[in-house]
Amino acid sequence: MAMCCLGLKAQSSSFERTGDILQYAIPAAAGLSTLVWDDGTKPEWQFAKGFVSTMAVTYALKFSINRQRPLGGNYSFPSGHTASAFYGAGFIHKRYGLKGS
Repeated sequence: MAMCCLGLKAQSSSFERTGDILQYAIPAAAGLSTLVWDDGTKPEWQFAKGFVSTMAVTYALKFSINRQRPLGGNYSFPSGHTASAFYGAGFIHKRYGLKGS
């Protein structure tokens, strides 16, 4: 395993793979919520348009910027994991707000 500058071991491939899969957990919850709480405003379409747009912009920027990863490799910025998770969280917040506050 590669070592980073602080002497810590780099993430294992199974850990990275888990992160790659779970990056879609929040957006999946947001998407599924549109099926449960449908108020007639086409929330599925709103979610789909927003998610596809977010990921298209993120990956267009990734390939345009092409920043090198700290441990090697290309296309580290902006983070697709972060864009995906924040889109899902933002959609949930915008659509349903803060309940109980």
